[in-house]
Amino acid sequence: MLVQLDQYRQKAYLKRKRHAFREFIDCYEYCFVSGYEAYFGDYLWHVIEVDSVLVSVVEKQGQFVLVSIQFPKKSFDFNKIVEWLNNYNVVLHPRDKDTGTITDAKAIIKSLLFKGNPLLLYKKGTKTLKYNPSKLVEVTDCW
Repeated sequence: MLVQLDQYRQKAYLKRKRHAFREFIDCYEYCFVSGYEAYFGDYLWHVIEVDSVLVSVVEKQGQFVLVSIQFPKKSFDFNKIVEWLNNYNVVLHPRDKDTGTITDAKAIIKSLLFKGNPLLLYKKGTKTLKYNPSKLVEVTDCW
């Protein structure tokens, strides 16, 4: 029997991450923290557009936690989401660093500041990349 490698990867990914995916009317959501609403109920909620995805961040007393990525249905189906998650990642770094580092990366696709915190979308790879937070554009007022 012949198995399509892409289909095998998608099924394997879904088995490992089933609890992390949710579907809504207009988007799919991949959760870094399952059931995050229960943990962060009294936090401030922010949704920031980073390239073609929306990143959900919660805030309390100056502390920020990246809780999920939303994928608009008009641009993503499940196969595209799995492909995206296999090839890209989003990180939110603390604001108190002069230089930042991303490991296991190939290239930084998009970088910005949200409330002074570097938020980066990068392509996965094997390199360690450095970035300068002072050169990033602050987008807090846009969102």
